[in-house]
Amino acid sequence: MTLADYTDDIPEDLAPSSLFVLRVLVDNGPMTTPQLRRETLLSIRTVNLAIDRLRDEGLVESKPDIAEPRRQEHSATLTK
Repeated sequence: MTLADYTDDIPEDLAPSSLFVLRVLVDNGPMTTPQLRRETLLSIRTVNLAIDRLRDEGLVESKPDIAEPRRQEHSATLTK
């Protein structure tokens, strides 16, 4: 599935950066914030703001990274 399959679940006012982060998570699976920053080339602040908004919308969940518990691993919650 691609992000286009979930358009009914995504708020219309979602910022392009948040949409981009969500697309990367849907396409690649769970990632840490540093991995997202490297993959998207967005600033760490932009990635953090996007993750916060996506979490608030229930589109992303975060949990401690198994390899490095101080880091969070983020994953899309969209399901079909």
